[in-house]
Amino acid sequence: MTIAEASRLLAGGRQAGGRRIGLRGASRGVHGVSVARTARSGFVGGIARMAPAVPGCRALGSSDEEDFVIQERGVVVDDSETLDGQAGGGADAAVQTAVDVVDAVSGDEAEVATAPASVAVPVPSYDDVQYQDTESAAEMWKTGAMGVVALGALAGLGFFGHKLFKSQAPKVQQAMQDRQFAKESQQRLNDFLSQLRNQPTADLSAKNLGGGQDEGFCYVVDALSFNERLVAVDFSKNAIGPVGAQQLAQALSSNTALKNLVLDTNNIGDEGVAALATSLAGGSQVKTLGLGSNGIGDAGINALAEMLKSNTVIESIELNSNSIEDVAGLCEAIRVTTSLKRLNLSDNYIEDGQSLASALKENASIEELVLSGNSLGDEGVIAVCEALKQRQGANLKVLELANVSISPEAMGAISDLVSACSTLETLNLSMNEWGDGGAFKLGTALENAKNLVNLDCSAASLEAPGAMALASGLKGHGDLKKLDLSQNPIGQAGVASIVDVLKHDMNVEVLKLAWCNNGENAEQIGQLIMYNTTIKELDLRGNSLKDNGMIWIARSLRESQLDLNKLNVAYNDIQDDGAVSLAQSLKHNPDSAPRDLNITSNLLTRMGQVALTEALDQVFDMAKREMVINF
Repeated sequence: MTIAEASRLLAGGRQAGGRRIGLRGASRGVHGVSVARTARSGFVGGIARMAPAVPGCRALGSSDEEDFVIQERGVVVDDSETLDGQAGGGADAAVQTAVDVVDAVSGDEAEVATAPASVAVPVPSYDDVQYQDTESAAEMWKTGAMGVVALGALAGLGFFGHKLFKSQAPKVQQAMQDRQFAKESQQRLNDFLSQLRNQPTADLSAKNLGGGQDEGFCYVVDALSFNERLVAVDFSKNAIGPVGAQQLAQALSSNTALKNLVLDTNNIGDEGVAALATSLAGGSQVKTLGLGSNGIGDAGINALAEMLKSNTVIESIELNSNSIEDVAGLCEAIRVTTSLKRLNLSDNYIEDGQSLASALKENASIEELVLSGNSLGDEGVIAVCEALKQRQGANLKVLELANVSISPEAMGAISDLVSACSTLETLNLSMNEWGDGGAFKLGTALENAKNLVNLDCSAASLEAPGAMALASGLKGHGDLKKLDLSQNPIGQAGVASIVDVLKHDMNVEVLKLAWCNNGENAEQIGQLIMYNTTIKELDLRGNSLKDNGMIWIARSLRESQLDLNKLNVAYNDIQDDGAVSLAQSLKHNPDSAPRDLNITSNLLTRMGQVALTEALDQVFDMAKREMVINF
């Protein structure tokens, strides 16, 4: 055989037993065959290295004489049988051919050691190989599919976990916040509890104790039971409802030390007031009771009336801003009570002034009566004033009849009461249109009211003549501390008449002349600032002062001896010139600089604001006087 033929045989293989078996196939079918070189390593060494690398082949030494059984796919081959003679012969021939090729190339003889006769050579058929490949591919597909499923399951698990975390994280965070809030709330409640137990007075207003079932308030208010230290407490603006009021009533039943109880601006209602009234009718020592803005109606006021009939301790009741209409029950209590000194029924829906008048005529204890914001009208007010005038041994100190729908007709009865009542200290007749006609009557009556401290005649439709009449009646009133004539178009002449009275011989501390149409000529106001030494608060809003008026005031401040707390010049169309003039005066006389200057809603630019800001700093540097400027 030539080398070319051997090469073709090695490359293509030959047919053995009807099957195409190459060199690789031959090497697969040969078990226990080894090729040894005696001379050179060359090509034979390469073939020898190929044989053990082929899967399914195993070389046996010549000493392996024991029988062996090869089991593959259920086929057993032992040393007594040959699976395929043709295949075995073909394998031997292929090995011999390879040896011949080696001899031809190297010129040496190669020794081929064949396996013992006891070795059987299994040769896989084409169907077996195809079955193995198909099975391997199926196994690979199965493994791959399982991997894909596993990855999909893992991805789904991750996605589900993410969604679960995303959906539950806010709840967990909210739960943590709620827990922290509950802890802080409990600490706050304990602090409030400590205040109630250990201090003589406690201000717990606007602490958000109520709401819902009033749990917080119910927890805190237990501190009032058998409490002998606390004498005054303010629970206003806490949204306390009927449940909290009932708990408070229970605590008050065992408290004999509390004197002042403020419950304004809550939601106690008729039910809560009824519970409190029952408790206060016993041995309570509460003297001042604040129940304003609590949604109290006729049922609630009737319960309080029953309490007043038997209570001989309570001195003041605030019932303002409720829903009271029927006062028949209250009037019965007014007739018999001997301890009540202050009754505030303002901003309700009371129209029956006649019933009130009848009850007040028989009452000698009430000194402060507040009926503002009720539709009493002329008839009701006249009846009330006449009743108060006829009372025996009564010392009326406060009478507030603001916004009660009266005209000049009712001013006769009011003036007669003012003239006859030498003890009157506060008179509020604001937001009624009694005008100059009423002012003439009141001015005459004021001459006898020498103890008057507060007079409010704002928004009463007064003009210059009315202002002059009031000014005439106020001469020599050394006790007058507060005068409010705001929102009356009295003009420059009216302002001048008031200033003439106040600038020398009076001790007014609060003067309000807002929206009085004074105009740019503020010379009279300037004189008041220059010569008066008692005014602490001056309200000049909305008088169209402009720069000229502001300059008059600024010049007066240079020489003033006032110790101003508040100066309000808002809504006066003041520009930078007026602001700069004011700033210079503040620097010149820092001791009279107002602590609170309101110059909002004017026409100042950056220049005017900077000038006043610099003045503020200089006032502090020179006089150590704190100033606040509202632009």
